Amino acid sequence: MIRPRPIQRTGPSSWGTFMADGFQDFQGFDIARRGYDRAQVDAYLAGMAAGTASGAPPVFDIVRRGYDRAQVDARVAQLRNGGTGR
Repeated sequence: MIRPRPIQRTGPSSWGTFMADGFQDFQGFDIARRGYDRAQVDAYLAGMAAGTASGAPPVFDIVRRGYDRAQVDARVAQLRNGGTGR
């Protein structure tokens, strides 16, 4: 019998800044078979928290066992739009 693996959510410790700024409901990203490079996403989000992220939309490498691309794209768009989700 094949049992589904539980969803693994993960994220950097720097996400505490986003949670403190009104994003308490954020639980991290799912790990996908092919997704965005976790270190690159973590570094970009840390840069956003510190106010040092570039104004250009981020470009992340696609790797095995990376963050779910749709979730990252949606979260980055939400944060870049001031948390409005648009």
